[in-house]
Amino acid sequence: MPDLLTHYAVSFLISSRVYSIRRSAIIAFIGLLPDVNALLRIHRWATHSLILAIAGGLMLAALLTLLGRKSLKILYLSIALYIIHIIMDIFTAPTPLLWPLTGDAYTISLEVDGSVSSKGIAVIPLIELSREGVNFTQREVIEGPIASPTGVIISIASIAAITAERALNIGKSLGSAKGKSSL
Repeated sequence: MPDLLTHYAVSFLISSRVYSIRRSAIIAFIGLLPDVNALLRIHRWATHSLILAIAGGLMLAALLTLLGRKSLKILYLSIALYIIHIIMDIFTAPTPLLWPLTGDAYTISLEVDGSVSSKGIAVIPLIELSREGVNFTQREVIEGPIASPTGVIISIASIAAITAERALNIGKSLGSAKGKSSL
């Protein structure tokens, strides 16, 4: 599975497109929610179902619409972060995407190899969808990575991108303020 740091970093990067850094740091924890089932020692359970995530999100959206639209923006972002977590997981291990409609868990293997030779350049894609029956039994131990080299790299890249963007926006603001003051 992608490590928790990767899930958090991706959620933080996406949240930062919509909210401030401080608020995004809190909202990004929503991207970890599908893995809460590990606390019950059942991983990739109903919390990894796109069907349940979308159904739950639609019910919450309907309720919030009745109560007032103030929270809809954060709800839509939360649903997106939750679903992105599930989608990231299908590339690493069997995930019950369509449960309870089907008792299958799906994995997508995606690899693109390339070669360069005297005969030319070749790109060889490999895409494989596999499925197996879901296993929602409680386990003695649930193990998984909290941080990995990939998670650290994604975190550094996310922070660098956000920092660069904010610095450029500050630079633009200062530039436009100078231009206005010289008029």
